[in-house]
Amino acid sequence: MSRIKGLLAAAPLLLMLATPAFAQYGAWPAPFPAAPAWGDYDEGHLWRDAAWWWQNRPDWARQHHPEWWGDYDNDHVWRPAGWWWESQPDWVREHHPEWWGDFYQGQWYPAAWWYQYQPEWARTNHSEWWGDFDNQHAWRPAGWWWQNQPDWVRANHPEWWGDFDDHRVWQPAGWWWQNRPDWVRENHPEWWGDFDQRHIWHSDAWWHDHDAVWAMQHHPEWQGDFDDKHAWHDLHWWAQKNPTWAEQHHPEWKQAMLESVERQHVVQELALQRQHDTQLLDLERNRVQQQQQSERKHIEQLQQLQQKHVQDTQALERQHLQEQLQREKAASAEQSQAAEAARRTQQQETGKIHAQQASALLQRHQQETQALERRHMADQQAVQQQHVAQQQELQRRHAEQMQAFEQRHAEQMRALAKTGGGGPPHPRSPQSLPPNKQHH
Repeated sequence: MSRIKGLLAAAPLLLMLATPAFAQYGAWPAPFPAAPAWGDYDEGHLWRDAAWWWQNRPDWARQHHPEWWGDYDNDHVWRPAGWWWESQPDWVREHHPEWWGDFYQGQWYPAAWWYQYQPEWARTNHSEWWGDFDNQHAWRPAGWWWQNQPDWVRANHPEWWGDFDDHRVWQPAGWWWQNRPDWVRENHPEWWGDFDQRHIWHSDAWWHDHDAVWAMQHHPEWQGDFDDKHAWHDLHWWAQKNPTWAEQHHPEWKQAMLESVERQHVVQELALQRQHDTQLLDLERNRVQQQQQSERKHIEQLQQLQQKHVQDTQALERQHLQEQLQREKAASAEQSQAAEAARRTQQQETGKIHAQQASALLQRHQQETQALERRHMADQQAVQQQHVAQQQELQRRHAEQMQAFEQRHAEQMRALAKTGGGGPPHPRSPQSLPPNKQHH
């Protein structure tokens, strides 16, 4: 990607990018919250910022923290999304529309920050920020959910359109329309939407929420209706979430919903298989890494054992030599035949003891080496058994996923196959609203 280096004229641009009037916000906490500091702890429990992880462990960052938005500049230095929005906003709009966030008093903050401190403002002003709160009440963008809980997304948010790119990072439909429009037209014709005046793509639901008259005039093919919370959804959403109600109130949608459900069935089946294949590849990659780490550790332990044996042998030889020198020095002081005979006898005894000590030292080294080899083999067997168990668990979960997926598809098809009654309701009319639904 070619990028224009250098900062743009900051003052007038930031005024244009400023968020709506302060009166629209709720009460701010005191002190004013800082922008999030993305990062995590490494194996040595040393905290590293997101730039370090993207520079040194990019695959790990993609897998575990897809919400750490950012990219490399011309000097291959990783910069977070806020830096890009404040430095080169036009480049971000063109290349990374999925970096959701907004400005406040000249500084850009990501969507998760807005949902943490101004959730009502975020819901009202940025319905295009797809995401939800996790069990720790931390707001996560759609990419995080697709990466970590895809089954939950399929069941609860079929409107979060998107797919995984070549780096196995989930990108929303706006990114695909911005970067791969031909691919979208061929593979996802159901991703209805259009570009605004700033060439930012928005979904059909966003358009109906922001400019319904324009949407109906320019895209009458975007068929849909309002739910019980007065949120507009297209027929693809209804086909996934409540096909019975949709078929009863909009029988003219029946064929289109059948085609949508069938198309989504094929797409989601392929996605489930890709997910399973990816999990198997990750599992195999982890096994190979564990094996390599184990081999490196084993070689280090063998080297340490060998080094210790050499040191012990050298110490034994030095001791033997010192004792021999002391005997020779003592013998030189006594030149009698009796003293010479005693010296020779002592030397023979000392040599015998030295040989025994050297043999014992070698035997201990061999026993330690054999014990180390046995432990290494046991560790390798345990890793292999764990790998097989993990493979079997993945296969079991995948089979359960596929069974639940096919069961849900069969239920959708049965619901759509029934003959419904009732004509199309008037938009926004109370009788057109479906029954209350549980939300996550």
